[in-house]
Amino acid sequence: MTRLECSALRCLAIVSIMLHNYTHWLPGAAQENEFTFKSENYAFFWSSVLGNDFIIQIFSFFGHLGVPVFVFLTGFGISQKYDKNDSIDVKYFIYKHYKKLFVPLAIGSICYILVMLVLRGDVSCSLYRILAQLFMLLNILSPFHLQPMPYWYFGFTMQLYLIYILFIYKRSLVVLFVVSALSVLFMFCLKNYPHILLMVKFNSIGWFLPLCMGVVYSRLCIKFSISGNKLAIVAFISLILIVIMGFNYYSWLFLSVVVVIFYMCIVKLLPQKVNMKLDYIGRNSMYYFVVHPIAREIGILLVPTYGRYIGMFIYLFICAFIVWLISRMRIQIQ
Repeated sequence: MTRLECSALRCLAIVSIMLHNYTHWLPGAAQENEFTFKSENYAFFWSSVLGNDFIIQIFSFFGHLGVPVFVFLTGFGISQKYDKNDSIDVKYFIYKHYKKLFVPLAIGSICYILVMLVLRGDVSCSLYRILAQLFMLLNILSPFHLQPMPYWYFGFTMQLYLIYILFIYKRSLVVLFVVSALSVLFMFCLKNYPHILLMVKFNSIGWFLPLCMGVVYSRLCIKFSISGNKLAIVAFISLILIVIMGFNYYSWLFLSVVVVIFYMCIVKLLPQKVNMKLDYIGRNSMYYFVVHPIAREIGILLVPTYGRYIGMFIYLFICAFIVWLISRMRIQIQ
């Protein structure tokens, strides 16, 4: 995959996540099966999706599927960057990536807390949880109370970096396949243990499949040998599978693989000019991720007065404006 295609993938994934993290807080919105599986959530989605709030329900239920795309891109990108190195200083690797994540996490958390205090007068989380999140340990120490959301992803991403450098770097593909299989097999046994499954999915062990998929894709240099109509057929079949696989717990565990294939097909089908326009958002996806929980609180606060879609537009506009300011400041500093 080219850098432009990876950037376009990030754009599609972050927009999907942003819309999801707005819509699923709205009254009457279908609740997703992201960290646990509930058949009643799927049933409610189908009973309400054909109503007036079609867009709301689609992104509320399916928008979170941008997450496995980011996990795939993490595996792909880090493999592309480091697999060819003869050796890596493990301590520096960990420090470098921790620092890379800590700065936006700290700034975002502080801004989020201030906005919550101004708008709601309460942060709804203890100092312990805030500090645990800043040190990227909240996923492990308190997975059932991940607030402020959705910054859990920073600690989760740090886990992915650690897994790569400690267990994947310079290991054979056989190891990756075995690790992925064991991860899925473990989750197979958790159907009746939602609390354990929740902890697994809030941590890296629940995402070995898309992570290893990205590493394997990078190492094998797999190329798309189909294009045009055939690629569109693959995208359509993937879309159908995404809908169907949500019916059953065991097929739901493999949903991330189909989602990645679907997103990649879409990017391959889009004209290069379109991908170039998506590139800006993709390159700044980290900033969008940090900013959007803050802007979301403002958008949701406006819903009772201006409606769901006006609130959504204002929310997205605030995100775009703040990220634009950040990008301009970065250019000035450089």
